[in-house]
Amino acid sequence: MRSLWLIPLTFVVGAILPQANAASFPWKDSVFSYRANSAALSKVLEDVFVTQQRPVVISESVKELAPVSGEFRQPPRQLFGELAQSYGLVNYFDGTTMYVTTLAENKTVLRKLTKVGARDVERAAREFGYLDKRFGFNAMSASSALQLSGPPAYIERVSDVIAILEANAMQRVDSAKMGFRVIPLKHAWAEDVTYNIGGRTTTVRGVANSLRQLVAGMDGLDGEAVRETGLETPGLPVAPDQRPVSALDALFNGSANTKERQEVKLPLPEMGQIPGRGPDADLRLSQRPGAFIRIVGDSRMNAVVVMAPVDMLTMFEDVVRDLDVEPELVQIEAAIIDVQDGALKEIGFDWALQGSQFRIASTTSGAGIGRDLGNADRVRGNGPNFSIFGGSSALSFLSRIHALQTEGKASVLSRPKLATLNGIEAVLTNQQVFYPRVSNERVAQLYQVDVGLQMRVVPAVVRRSDGKADIRLQVFIEDGSLGSQRVDGLPVTSKSAITTQALVRNGESLLIGGYVRDVNDRGEAKVPLLGDIPLLGALFRFRSTQTDRQERLFLITPKLLATHDTDDTDDTPQAIGASHRERKVIERLTEHFASMDAGAPASGTTQEPGAAAEEVVSEPIDAGAPPVSRSTN
Repeated sequence: MRSLWLIPLTFVVGAILPQANAASFPWKDSVFSYRANSAALSKVLEDVFVTQQRPVVISESVKELAPVSGEFRQPPRQLFGELAQSYGLVNYFDGTTMYVTTLAENKTVLRKLTKVGARDVERAAREFGYLDKRFGFNAMSASSALQLSGPPAYIERVSDVIAILEANAMQRVDSAKMGFRVIPLKHAWAEDVTYNIGGRTTTVRGVANSLRQLVAGMDGLDGEAVRETGLETPGLPVAPDQRPVSALDALFNGSANTKERQEVKLPLPEMGQIPGRGPDADLRLSQRPGAFIRIVGDSRMNAVVVMAPVDMLTMFEDVVRDLDVEPELVQIEAAIIDVQDGALKEIGFDWALQGSQFRIASTTSGAGIGRDLGNADRVRGNGPNFSIFGGSSALSFLSRIHALQTEGKASVLSRPKLATLNGIEAVLTNQQVFYPRVSNERVAQLYQVDVGLQMRVVPAVVRRSDGKADIRLQVFIEDGSLGSQRVDGLPVTSKSAITTQALVRNGESLLIGGYVRDVNDRGEAKVPLLGDIPLLGALFRFRSTQTDRQERLFLITPKLLATHDTDDTDDTPQAIGASHRERKVIERLTEHFASMDAGAPASGTTQEPGAAAEEVVSEPIDAGAPPVSRSTN
């Protein structure tokens, strides 16, 4: 077996054993005389630590290394340093036992933190003498986890600390006063709602999910992790006086100052006296605000269920009430207009208009602001492009379009109108769908092709300081058509897309134009029967082709609907009186029919034998008019 001869190297001892351990090994610097003749490395290490009266644990990988031969007369610290450098050894001292492993045994692990923070683990491990600056201790704030790097003994000791702190925190929350509260919602959704509009999936976030994300942010290291002075562990956040205070800390801790947090003593198992730790030293655990909070959304009742400390339930309910607001209703009216190219100029309308009554802004990007722009020459574009029209002159513009309709130079294709909630996308679609078949050797598939007009509008209400509302519009328009050309038997499709944003006043209009297209109209007329004769029938058929250039305009008018615009109830005194009388009539009818079913006269009425039965018939009631009754004989 090959032996390794060692020569004393006293000048490298300081570099071999860095004094970085949190619990430094208490070396006895007496002279150590030792002779080894092909002795096992593990045996030499055991003899070295016998002189120190400390237990040593040597890994199996170290026992398989080459034996040692040589004669040594030097302090044990120096001898161990030479062996560690020659064999590539890693030593770790936990305050009681020295662990010796090889570099190949070092590893990196992740430890998830659920009930405690990284600061708590760091403080406890330091108090027990488990931390070592040579090895990794990195806090991952995004996932509330620790990344540990080093020999197995180091990772095992820190993992034990995490387990103890987690168990103690669980016992503390079991004894804490927890409460439940069911918070019903009136307007918002409890859980996320996903729906499909025009082939695109849209998700509306629920209140429960928003609260869960807030609490998840509290569970991270941001806003509660603190590094004490003198500990240079990489990866931990800075001290609280060197970073901004989290608003969530102020909400759930009752104070914006992290130094005012309530600290709880954490009882840990009794251990022997640890170097660097006094006999009366205690360990304090900062409470993580979001560790014990549970939030569930009940879709059946549309309610948010919160489990949290009793003193926090009211704050959660206040947050939910602030989120559960009645959404504003916005009406979107769109007019899709085709105008012959040049017809707008005939009525005095020009996209690059200067000093006219129309308020026009022409932009090269297709985006602008639909407001009174004063002198439009300042924002005139450099050619035909998308333009924005805003103002109260929309009716005047439509009246001129109507005049062009009478001359056959314009046509209003459609004027759809719908209402949507503030911030929710509205989709207007008029498309043709066909399914071409694509096949290969074994499989044939159908692909959906949509051709036509699709308009998507997302309104957002913006309140001004005077209380009036503007509406910010996000508009996406896709217009397509089937061409006459064919490739592999399939028609060629053409599509044009417009994307823009604008801010218009409530009730004003946004006009998007400048989209010119060629329209080919082919027709054929023939004499019946004669036109169908082969060859000779060509004399009796007449074909015509007409090419026209048309400009397509999109006039979008958003309007904010008030509550009374969609409420069918009438609160006027006359209506209230009419409703009261209607209820009286219904009560009388109910009593009458109940008495007929029972074979007895209605309660409070008498009927003589042979008398005609009186039938009370409810009719439409005008405000202020008494109920009408008719008698039938």
